[in-house]
Amino acid sequence: MSRTGEMYKIGKMLCAALFSFLIIVHADESVKYLHFYDAADNSIMFYEFKYEGDVNTERTLYMADSTFIKRTIIENTAGGTIETSYNFNGDTLFCSKITTDGNQKVLNVKDQFGVDQLDGDVRFNGDGNEYDILQSGNLINKIKYADDGTISICSNDGEVLYYAKMKSNVGVIYRYKNNQIAPVLKVLGNNRFEFSFNLSEPSTVCGELISLSGRQTGKIFKKVFAAGAGKEMINVSKAMPAIANGVYFLIVTVDGKKVMNKKILIQRSAGGF
Repeated sequence: MSRTGEMYKIGKMLCAALFSFLIIVHADESVKYLHFYDAADNSIMFYEFKYEGDVNTERTLYMADSTFIKRTIIENTAGGTIETSYNFNGDTLFCSKITTDGNQKVLNVKDQFGVDQLDGDVRFNGDGNEYDILQSGNLINKIKYADDGTISICSNDGEVLYYAKMKSNVGVIYRYKNNQIAPVLKVLGNNRFEFSFNLSEPSTVCGELISLSGRQTGKIFKKVFAAGAGKEMINVSKAMPAIANGVYFLIVTVDGKKVMNKKILIQRSAGGF
């Protein structure tokens, strides 16, 4: 099974959490990110939300290392909400339809060939801070909301399987078992960038550039940082004076674990760097 297929298999439960999340949260709160974790506090994936005015019209799903999974366009119609998901190349992956049946919301997901992806409609019953997820009349999961914005996805007997947290601040937060960082990349201009983060323990932080074709262009920095807040000023022109104009991936790792994968534009001035 492809990576997208594997993630969607896991996402059958998580999409239910996301859907009930959208029922609860008002669009004008403009939540920027929704991060999913497993019961061991390992980051799994996150959604990034986009709005037109105060209406959520698009969201993009990434793995914890910022690898793109799918982009979803949201349309509100007279017959219900239709969500169409696309892969990196713009090919249709899934189409979800959300309708109302009495006091329940109903979710149906089909692939581009019209094949049901959830083995039947999924229904959501409840209000306030607790929802039951039902299929064929059977309880399959529970969703619980805490006052701090945490969404818990539980088994039938209440055991937490996954949880999600809403983020409205800029910058993606990744959580690992032994280390936490909150990486933020700020563009300063003239091929200069500021990378800031927070470490829970001393770690080796490394940054390198990769071409769009996947070729390693070179390392920009590699340093050991103490625990706590840290910052690295990146000057690509100085670190790699012979680099060609173009778009590159800036890959940042902490102790060998990828924590950031950002596209950056490198431009030479008319008179050189």
